[in-house]
Amino acid sequence: MEEVILSKNFFNKDEIKILESYDNGKEYVLVYIKLLALSGTDKQLRFKKGINYGSYVILSALTNTSTDFIKETLEVLEKLGMIKRVIGTIIFNELL
Repeated sequence: MEEVILSKNFFNKDEIKILESYDNGKEYVLVYIKLLALSGTDKQLRFKKGINYGSYVILSALTNTSTDFIKETLEVLEKLGMIKRVIGTIIFNELL
């Protein structure tokens, strides 16, 4: 199993501080970390083994959040430049 290791200054990065300042910010960070853990070292969640990572229903199940919250979280992460979404794929920008 691949490990995703956060840097010591992960929580001091501007993007994380900005994210935490939002309403529900701490929950956004938790979902972001959960998605990072699912992505492994290639920093991408893409369609595999019948799992469509572009589906809000699947992502909400994997992160134990509502579909509305996962949709909101992905929009915020994309707005901050932390992820990029392409059909069925989430690509994480370097932030670890």
